[in-house]
Amino acid sequence: MSSLQNVLSVVLALRLMLHASAQHCEKACEPLVSSLLLQNQKPFGSKAVHAADKSSRFREIFSSAHLEDLHVAFDAPAKASVLGHPSWQAADRGLSSEDKERRKSWLRMFNPSLFRDAGGSMHLLARVTTQSRCCGKRVCKELPPESWQYHSVVMCHNQSNVIRCSDPWEGMDDPHGFTLKGRRYAFANTYKWRYDADWVEICKPKLLDLDAMTVLSVRLPNASLCEKNWSPFFDDGKLLMTYKLSPEHQVLRCNATTRLSCEILYRSDTFLSDEGLPSSLKKYEVHGSTPHVELDEQYWLSVAHRHNEASRLDYWHTLYAIERRPPYRIVANTPWFQFPVYDADGDDELASIQYAGGLTHGEEGELVVTYGVGDCYSRSLRLSVDAVKQALNL
Repeated sequence: MSSLQNVLSVVLALRLMLHASAQHCEKACEPLVSSLLLQNQKPFGSKAVHAADKSSRFREIFSSAHLEDLHVAFDAPAKASVLGHPSWQAADRGLSSEDKERRKSWLRMFNPSLFRDAGGSMHLLARVTTQSRCCGKRVCKELPPESWQYHSVVMCHNQSNVIRCSDPWEGMDDPHGFTLKGRRYAFANTYKWRYDADWVEICKPKLLDLDAMTVLSVRLPNASLCEKNWSPFFDDGKLLMTYKLSPEHQVLRCNATTRLSCEILYRSDTFLSDEGLPSSLKKYEVHGSTPHVELDEQYWLSVAHRHNEASRLDYWHTLYAIERRPPYRIVANTPWFQFPVYDADGDDELASIQYAGGLTHGEEGELVVTYGVGDCYSRSLRLSVDAVKQALNL
């Protein structure tokens, strides 16, 4: 049997096995993401990769990157942890069998965040929710009834070739996993809309202690109605956060007791390049995305994004570097791009909904970006450090 046939056999076996038992993962994904399910990786020459012009910029910048499918192994176990939880089952009470199935059909796992614990093991956090705009291959024209809506974050890991997922943190969205002083944390937020003459987005930041399974509220003086997309990093054991990116880089220092208290400690002017960014998006704010990770001895690296805030579509991204000393000045950013997707990820409109939640180092030192597509799927990309530094001109 050829090596290609062997790979295809592994993929087929994995898919059949996942269909029969949502909790299991074959030897092909051991350890959890040391190979990031390499049997599903697609270099950009593959026909399985979406050919939209919007992602061509990314392919030009990172021609050796690999797109990988996290959905195949983690989607079913993550959903199973929610469907078996009392918080989901309580909302099912009183619904007809048909409505229970319809509510279940809205449940999606997306916006993943891959991170390492203090021992070097990988963990995958993801948003598991009925608040999704994914209807097949198109953007939904309507959302499920409010009484059917469910928000949660779930953490999954590989234990003896079995994908196991935690109980859900109910009410949470868009996690960003990281490790501090040997403990596992995630920065996340609650999310809802309120009508007050117009619809207003309300987001409250939260710190999840993943070891204690507790949630800390976050205090920030003069906070806006919607606070999210902060990007954590560390200096001398202290937790810092990129709070604003432009026109100045604002950095928070945060201290945790019974809650996380943050204050703006550093400010520096920002001069982000708009190269590659559609002119229609230049009027919109730059938002943070992933935690920072080490690029080298001089710089930290993170992902930022812009999107059409009117339509809530058309997300574009840039990688940016900050100095590893106060005031943590932004020194460079890559040209803007959209992440590549699979053909099966939907039409151009749905596939333009993209959000990067995780950034970490792989087994061989490469950078691994994890992101959601279309409020429906979980993907990852492996990038070489050298390619990123070249794109940053560093």
